[in-house]
Amino acid sequence: MSKDEGDSVVEHVELASGPRGVIIGVRVASGECPAEDFLAGLDSQAQTQFKARFEQLTSVGYLRNPDQYRRLEVKGEPMVYEIKAHCGPGWRLYVVQVGKTWIATHGCQKPKDRRVPNEVEKARKIFEEWTP
Repeated sequence: MSKDEGDSVVEHVELASGPRGVIIGVRVASGECPAEDFLAGLDSQAQTQFKARFEQLTSVGYLRNPDQYRRLEVKGEPMVYEIKAHCGPGWRLYVVQVGKTWIATHGCQKPKDRRVPNEVEKARKIFEEWTP
């Protein structure tokens, strides 16, 4: 999947894939992939937790456990979800579902409740840079 930018084509990053779906990181205009950069900066325990969530999501098609995943109830479109890792200070990866594709926008340390709408807005802005 790519987005044309003048003469160059920016490839989005496949973070995980399986029989029930794929998780793609958005590569923004600067060439960076905020989701990939976030995951690469985590310690091995957090990376392992996210990898387990990704394997479940792409092989089964969903995560049921609210300790691992939740839909964020913030007005607006598209609907944004967070995938959770509880080690350290707690980590969140923000994703938008499009069919069987999960578009990872960015991640951060678990925000305070009042900051969640800001993270959702950031996810929606990054998502706008994704094109199938």
